[in-house]
Amino acid sequence: MRKFFLLCLMMTILSSCIIRITRTVGPLTPVSQSYPEQYRVTTDSVLVAEFPDNPFRIYGASVSVPDQEIPDIDTRKEALARVTSQMTLGQVAMNDRDPEIRKMALSRVTSQSVLDHIALNDRDPEIRKMALSRVTSQSVFNHIALNDRDPVIRKIALSRVTSQSVFDHIALNEQDPVIRKMALSRVTSQSVFNHIALNDRDPVIRKMAFSRVTSQSVFDHIALNDRDPEIRKMALSRVASQSVIEHVALNDPDPVIRRMAASRVTSVSVLERIAREGK
Repeated sequence: MRKFFLLCLMMTILSSCIIRITRTVGPLTPVSQSYPEQYRVTTDSVLVAEFPDNPFRIYGASVSVPDQEIPDIDTRKEALARVTSQMTLGQVAMNDRDPEIRKMALSRVTSQSVLDHIALNDRDPEIRKMALSRVTSQSVFNHIALNDRDPVIRKIALSRVTSQSVFDHIALNEQDPVIRKMALSRVTSQSVFNHIALNDRDPVIRKMAFSRVTSQSVFDHIALNDRDPEIRKMALSRVASQSVIEHVALNDPDPVIRRMAASRVTSVSVLERIAREGK
């Protein structure tokens, strides 16, 4: 009687449990069939039913899924080497967590859209470079030259750019002086040359831009105001205005530049003033 009561209680508890399984497990089969333990449904120590095709264990109202081992990297590489589907190779190259696997897949990708995506988005700079070497899209080159966080990759992309607007933007705004110089060497705009010659913080880049300037007003401003004496001398040699030459002869802090300007003064009164003031 006691055993019968316990059995009834157990069946009542079982019937009131709602077991939610997140994937289809197939029909239950009688316990008389023999399956490995991990495919059996049990409550406490009583075997209730088995799942022949799905690796679940149910104890009471719980579901346990056996740990599935992730293949080691060498095994995955061996498998990937035998994959021929471009779709699979592209998915692995774009999404795999392991950079070595992404590189291996990328080396066999032929899709330009996949190469573009990886060159623009992969978190590993070596993989972005690897993809960029095979990109053909000017829009991708432009975007990377303007936005990639790695200066080496920005330089590689810039070497493939043909857009004057991109050259102008980088020459005016890039933080890396090497890349600014690289862009400036491709600029053709006089307004960009003028702005850089007047404002760039790097004197080497200001000189480079100045060598392409044709504006007398820019020559005048630089001769009067540039903080680098070499650049002031360069500008003074191009100045035509006597008022600017006279001002430099009287006021420049560098005696070499004052003498250079004085040699071009034509006003007798200014020459007399320079003589009197010992400048």
